[in-house]
Amino acid sequence: MAPRWAFPICLALLLTANAEAFRAPLLYNKYAGIPPLVKSLNTTNPSVVVMFPFYPPSAIWLNARYMLYSTAFWKPMLNGYSGFMPASYVEHSQHLGSFPDEDSIRYLEGLGVTHILVDSRSTRQEVLARLANVHELSLGGTDGNLLIYLLK
Repeated sequence: MAPRWAFPICLALLLTANAEAFRAPLLYNKYAGIPPLVKSLNTTNPSVVVMFPFYPPSAIWLNARYMLYSTAFWKPMLNGYSGFMPASYVEHSQHLGSFPDEDSIRYLEGLGVTHILVDSRSTRQEVLARLANVHELSLGGTDGNLLIYLLK
């Protein structure tokens, strides 16, 4: 290749490779901060938290919001703390897929869960309706979307 063509051809190849990989427009959600209700979990009492919906392993990335929320209270949480998925996550997912049935409540009790945070906008209406009939749960607070239940 002639030296005078080397730079323009390399530049054209570099631009073409980056143009092919470019995805536009880049959309971002405005960060609204951690809801004050979540911050109410920051107590000195020992607690174990689980957040619902509890996503299956194939959608573990949806827990990112929960992990951000956990920085407001720093309690053990079944949903995880990072992108690493331990074997226990798969087991939790299998037992909690039918929440809030009796078996899932017993499973949570066995793990020592004390607080259940439910995102009502992401939870099916029939699940929300069933929550009111679970005697082991008492509503600890709500902000209109998030619901905190205490597991007795």
